[in-house]
Amino acid sequence: MARKAREKNLFGTYLIKQYGGGCRQLFMDDTDREKFIKIVTKAKAKFNFRLYAYCLEDADSYELIIYDNGSDISKNHEKYQYIIWNVCCM
Repeated sequence: MARKAREKNLFGTYLIKQYGGGCRQLFMDDTDREKFIKIVTKAKAKFNFRLYAYCLEDADSYELIIYDNGSDISKNHEKYQYIIWNVCCM
């Protein structure tokens, strides 16, 4: 069964959680964490969302609280998740 599509609000605040899955680490060290913050900052400017808070919990997870600022969060989330995954985790 397919996942129910996210309800679209004109403006919304979202909690985004990402896990590495299995034994895959997202962050190997503090350098990776710093790189991640730079990527999120660039994505914020490019996709016009506001970052209210972030938490780099451990080596394989992070959380973001973002305000979509009227943009399509589903499309943008997919794009910046791809950027983050391919730059930080490869």
